[in-house]
Amino acid sequence: EVSGANSYLSAEQSKAAETYQKMLRMRVPKDAVKHKMEKDRVSPKIINLVLAEDPSHGAENSGRISAEQDKIADSYRKMLKMGVPAEGVRHKMQKDGVDPT
Repeated sequence: EVSGANSYLSAEQSKAAETYQKMLRMRVPKDAVKHKMEKDRVSPKIINLVLAEDPSHGAENSGRISAEQDKIADSYRKMLKMGVPAEGVRHKMQKDGVDPT
């Protein structure tokens, strides 16, 4: 599962990535998911993180986060899953002093 990768995405990008992560959890082949993402014109950053590929296209990190960062991001992921609008989650992150990018 690549849920930890979402913390390097904005709340809006994370929400978009969830659709494709769900496809992977449903055992849709990676190639099919990648094709769908390319067809939907998803950014290469999101494609790389969802498929856990090496984001070497100028990315500053490898898409991996520490356990502490994952724990922090988990509460915001839960907010998105509960239907809180992405902008609301982004605002909460800023209020809490967490970088939403």
